Amino acid sequence: MKKLLFTIFFSASFFCAFSAHISGGEMYYRYIGPGSLPNTLKYEITLRLFRDCSAGGANVAAMPTEVYISVFDNLGDKRLTDNLVNRDLTMDQHLQKMDFSCIQFAPEVCYDVGYFHFQVDLAKNAAGYTAAFQTCCRVGGINNIQYNFGSTNGAPGVTMSCKISGTDLLGQSGVNSSPVFRLKDTALVCSDNFFSLDFGAVDPDNDSLSFSLCSAYGCIGSILSATTTPSGPPSGTTFPLLTYTAGFTGSSPLGNGITINPVNGIISGNAPATSGRYVINVCIDEWRNGAIIGSHRKDFILKTADCNRTTAQLNPQYLSCDGFTLSFSNNATLISGTQYEWSFGDPASTIDNNSSVATPTHTYTDTGVYTLKLKVSLNGQCADSSSSKVKVYPGFFPGFRFAAPLCKGVPVQFTDTTATKYGVPTGWRWMFGDGATLADSSLAKNPTYIYPDTGSYQVQLIVGSTLGCVDTVTNFVKINDRPLINLRPHDTLICFIDTLQLITNNTGNFLWSPNYNISSLTAPSPLVSPDRSTTYFVTLTDAFGCASKDSVFVDVKTAVVINAGNDTTICRTDGMTLNTTSNALHYTWTPSTYLNSDTAKRPFANPLVASTTYKVVANIGKCRDSSKVTIKTLPYPVANAGRDTSVCSGLSAVLLATGGTSYQWSPATFLSAPNIANPMVIKPTVTTQYIVAVTSLAGCPKPAFDTVIVKVDPPVLANAGPSDTTVVLGEPLFLNGTGGAGYLWKPSTWLNNPTISNPVANPAENITYQLTVTSALGCQAMDSIRIKLYKVAPSFYVPTGFSPNGDGKNDFLKPILLGMRSLEYFRIFDRWGRVVFYTNQKGQGWDGSYKGSPQDPGTYVWMASGATFTGEMIVRKGYAVLIR
Repeated sequence: MKKLLFTIFFSASFFCAFSAHISGGEMYYRYIGPGSLPNTLKYEITLRLFRDCSAGGANVAAMPTEVYISVFDNLGDKRLTDNLVNRDLTMDQHLQKMDFSCIQFAPEVCYDVGYFHFQVDLAKNAAGYTAAFQTCCRVGGINNIQYNFGSTNGAPGVTMSCKISGTDLLGQSGVNSSPVFRLKDTALVCSDNFFSLDFGAVDPDNDSLSFSLCSAYGCIGSILSATTTPSGPPSGTTFPLLTYTAGFTGSSPLGNGITINPVNGIISGNAPATSGRYVINVCIDEWRNGAIIGSHRKDFILKTADCNRTTAQLNPQYLSCDGFTLSFSNNATLISGTQYEWSFGDPASTIDNNSSVATPTHTYTDTGVYTLKLKVSLNGQCADSSSSKVKVYPGFFPGFRFAAPLCKGVPVQFTDTTATKYGVPTGWRWMFGDGATLADSSLAKNPTYIYPDTGSYQVQLIVGSTLGCVDTVTNFVKINDRPLINLRPHDTLICFIDTLQLITNNTGNFLWSPNYNISSLTAPSPLVSPDRSTTYFVTLTDAFGCASKDSVFVDVKTAVVINAGNDTTICRTDGMTLNTTSNALHYTWTPSTYLNSDTAKRPFANPLVASTTYKVVANIGKCRDSSKVTIKTLPYPVANAGRDTSVCSGLSAVLLATGGTSYQWSPATFLSAPNIANPMVIKPTVTTQYIVAVTSLAGCPKPAFDTVIVKVDPPVLANAGPSDTTVVLGEPLFLNGTGGAGYLWKPSTWLNNPTISNPVANPAENITYQLTVTSALGCQAMDSIRIKLYKVAPSFYVPTGFSPNGDGKNDFLKPILLGMRSLEYFRIFDRWGRVVFYTNQKGQGWDGSYKGSPQDPGTYVWMASGATFTGEMIVRKGYAVLIR
């Protein structure tokens, strides 16, 4: 059983839909004439939409009665109009059953065609316009694109468009109408067999057309039903492309099985063997005066099913270049029982010019061009025939050679040696096997190629003949490295009375030039004694024929001149580079003390003594000269900024620098003067590092530097406790001073210890104590506490009334403890004996409320209990009036 494929045009798109119905279509435009406004053009835009009428099911939508066609400006993809266009024509297309008389199990092939037309005026612009239609959904079961399995049926949506060219492509005065595909939208093709489909087009302006296979468009955004909506905008005048499954692309929608003729749009090749549908998209480029002025596109489907069909299919041409015997077979796979009638077109052969076997072999009697014919049938019915040309031109022998040197960086000459008995060699294509570049090919007959690196390279030559023979021959070429000369010395100097040996470190054939005062022109290391400056060149050729060149310049001097520079004085430890001028090659300095090199032309000297005289001897071979230079050093001043110091916050300090005659301090912050030896640091607020630059008139004029840190201690926060307090006679008062490391209370009267932070006072009269607090760094601050003495018995003192109105005065009813060490309880009762407040904390009182509710004005009873400092328990009670 063969598989049947029939084609239906449709637009491929992203997965953006629920209901499947669209089997394709195309959008094209026609220029009508000038628009109604100046500088505008009128166009008619047509959408031809196809619906698969054989696709059934609940999710199959009907042909729409109206569609939105959106128009965008290609400059920025700006939306211009959304046009709601009514369907004005519907056609039915069917393949009749009579067409299937020689095909078994042929499926129904039909679709509806809807036409939608509208006219639009567009301003003439440079970029042109794009019209687009977008909807869901394609028919399901497409084999070569990825599906969105999250939707109802996963069917991908549809976007169809046309591009209206602007003046950038047409020129200021040019206009254009797009090509239109011929309406040949049904075909019956058996899978795994040869087919040919005509997808040619007609151009109203007679522009030239070129055809190609390309990726189909998908939709933009998310369209969930067949309801008509305006198209989403393109991106750069294009729309999203479909994602193809593995093994398929837009340019190979059936794998490698089909091709398209770029001139006439005929698609041909072997159909796929797997049943199902396949998206194929055809693109057209419009050409005018040698330039592309526009593009057009159309999609279609190949739909497979099982079928039987009798077909004769031969190769377009048969060619033998290596003998007279050829074997033939029908390229179409046929069912058992098929009859074959072969005619080999060889009249000189009286024995086997015909055959009835499926795969015959024939030996032709001579060279030449023959006509091969094949007829197939089933019991004399359903016959089909095919014919092809057979060219017999044996004696084609491809070949090539290459010649030394085979060296890196040197052109390698390749020569074609192809021989042929009939015709002449032609059409060379060389591949030189250099994987480091894509430019390793040539179409010349005898090319050269430069290999950038060593190694073994596989060279391939594809060559043909004028009679159509084509063959391939390969060979390996080994590329060697160029020899390394290692010439020493490099460019150098010699004295005119000296001899110099030029040394190389390699083997091979040497050739020196010029022949001037040189001991040998072929020795690897000759002696030279030029009396004038000369450049000597050497060429080394190794055993592979690879050659390298090098040279050395010998600068000949008649005398050596040297000047070690002027005597100088520097600051000690600075050092200096000796500014020697000379034409010498070698140098020797004495003494070598304090030099970084005693053989350099300009060494660095850093003498640490008062005076040093250096002598340098310079030479070029036997030519020599000498010179001297004296370097005196002056010591830097010994800068001393003094010791680091600390100062209490709010106080000042004095800096003192020594070691020179002038001073400069930085930063100048807080300083009384930055240019004296002993400035005052006036009440600094932050710790500061000061740098002093010290200069002296007696030695090195450069400054020396030292640093000193003035640390500012934080202020002492002396605290003697509450400024006023009360006690009763006999009540001890526990003082508590804070803020430092040392404490002194004055006067010491009635204190158990005046030098601790928390002495105990038992005053007999009113008194004020002065507290002096000292920090660990010696900084001080003072505070005081005033003590009022009541000569009464220890007890609780409670006001007779209070007014809790929130004015900050008498808002709380609380006990005042005089001479009491602790508060056992403080209770308040209303007139019914209910406790409305309780506390045992000193300083806490009643705010006049009970459980959050303000209490009525009136008289309330209080009771309090506590212990004196002698341990006596005292209980008191009384009355207080709440005033509102």
